[in-house]
Amino acid sequence: MMEKEIKKILKECGKILMKYFRRLEKSDVFNKGFLDYVTIADKEAEEFLVKNLKNIFNTGICGEEGSFIEKEEMIYIDPIDGTINFIHGIPYFCISVSMVKDMDIQWGAIYDPTRDEFFFAEKGKGSFLNGERIFTNNINEFKKSIVAFGFPSSAYNFKEKYLSFINSLLGNVNGIRWLGSAALDLANIASGRIEGSVQFNMKKWDVCAGIILIKEAGGKVSDLEGKENVIEGNIVAANKYIYNEFLNYVKRIFQEEPSTPGEYHQS
Repeated sequence: MMEKEIKKILKECGKILMKYFRRLEKSDVFNKGFLDYVTIADKEAEEFLVKNLKNIFNTGICGEEGSFIEKEEMIYIDPIDGTINFIHGIPYFCISVSMVKDMDIQWGAIYDPTRDEFFFAEKGKGSFLNGERIFTNNINEFKKSIVAFGFPSSAYNFKEKYLSFINSLLGNVNGIRWLGSAALDLANIASGRIEGSVQFNMKKWDVCAGIILIKEAGGKVSDLEGKENVIEGNIVAANKYIYNEFLNYVKRIFQEEPSTPGEYHQS
C-alpha cells in the first residue's frame, strides 16, 4: 500500500518536471552559488512532494531546496537529482525520496519521468523496478565492468585526484561514465545495468534512496574506508563481485593524503 501511494505521488510530481523539461526560460533558472543552480521546476516539485508526503507520513522532512521539519524519522527529498542535465535538456535526471531513522534507511524511491521508471526498495523486502524484482548483476571481472563517476564540476581543489583516479581506471574497466545524477547511477547498479559507482560529497537526499535500492538488490555500499553504515558524504557502490577491487582502486587514489574530496556539492 505504501509503495503504491509513493508511486502515485512521484509520478504526479514527474508531470510537473516534464511540463518544464526543454521548455525553461532564462528567468526560470536561478543561481544558488558557484556553479550551483535551481529551477522553477525544482521549487514547484519540492512543494508538491512536501505537501503530499505530509498527508501520509507523520515524519520530519528535509528537501534540497530548503523544506525542513525535524523529527526522529526523516524523509529526504531531491525534487530533481541532475538539475544541470534538466536545465540543458539532457534526459538523465530523477526524483529521489527516502525515509531514514537513526542512520538507518527504511525505504527509498526514485522516479525517472523521461523513461517512466519507478524504483522502490523497503528494508528487508527487496528492490523493484515498475513492480518487478531487480538485482545487481553477476559480472565478476573488474575489467568487464562499467563504473559511474560523480564529482562536482566546481571542485577544482581536487581535480588532479579525480583525473588520477580516472587514469588509473582506464584500461582496467570496460567503461567509465560521468552522467550527472548520483541517484540514477545508483539505481542503475541496483537494476544490473552497470557494475559500480563512486560519488563524492553527497547529501542524504542525493543517495539514501539509491543506497537502499542497491543493498536490497544484493549489492554493497560503503564510504571510502569500507564502512557500510554510510548515508551521505563519499560513496562507493558496486555489485558484490567487483566491490572489493573497486574499493581498493578508490582507496589507492583518494587516501594517499589526509584530505579527501567533498568540498563542493553537485546539483
